[in-house]
Amino acid sequence: MAAQALKGLVDPRHTAVIVIDLQNDFCHNEGGLAKSGRDVCLMQQAAYHTKDFLSEVRKRHVPIIFVRVRHSSWTNSPAWLRKRGEKALSTCLDGTWGEEFFVVRPEKGDVVVVKNRYSAFKGTNLDLILRSKSIQTIILTGVGTNVCVESTARDGFQMDYDTVLLSDCTGSSTLEEHQRSLNVLAQHFGYVVSSKDVTDAWEKG
Repeated sequence: MAAQALKGLVDPRHTAVIVIDLQNDFCHNEGGLAKSGRDVCLMQQAAYHTKDFLSEVRKRHVPIIFVRVRHSSWTNSPAWLRKRGEKALSTCLDGTWGEEFFVVRPEKGDVVVVKNRYSAFKGTNLDLILRSKSIQTIILTGVGTNVCVESTARDGFQMDYDTVLLSDCTGSSTLEEHQRSLNVLAQHFGYVVSSKDVTDAWEKG
């Protein structure tokens, strides 16, 4: 994407950053995903890159929205349980350590949105929050690229938000899953750039 076009797209006056599911059960070595045998290295990498990026975001007073997934017997429907199985019964359960944020933490002025499904828009007030702040562009970070991040990006684009996904601030269990999702999103649902691309665009603002 051309630098000048990106500069206009991520103008801090109409942009928000959404941090998706950087939680212990997805990213920590002792979390549910790692204990199930999945590699969490790329997710940890995404979390640390996101932490660095958020330092730059805060300097420009861009709104930051933290999204966390929370599951309980109240939200685990029969269809969800049939598909998710034991994962649904052990991941990011309400009130557990696994549900807590990994590496990054909300600060004063940030917003936390709780979701129960893959997309951060499904059954939440995220759209209301964004429109209340006249947000046009959403910058997505977090995990996993091919599941919750992609689901959010798809919904965001179809709700008429310009959607920017940061390739270095997102991650999946495998590089193949991550890259495949980036390719789909770049082709159909938004723009894939690096965090440096965005901060460089802000520097030129």
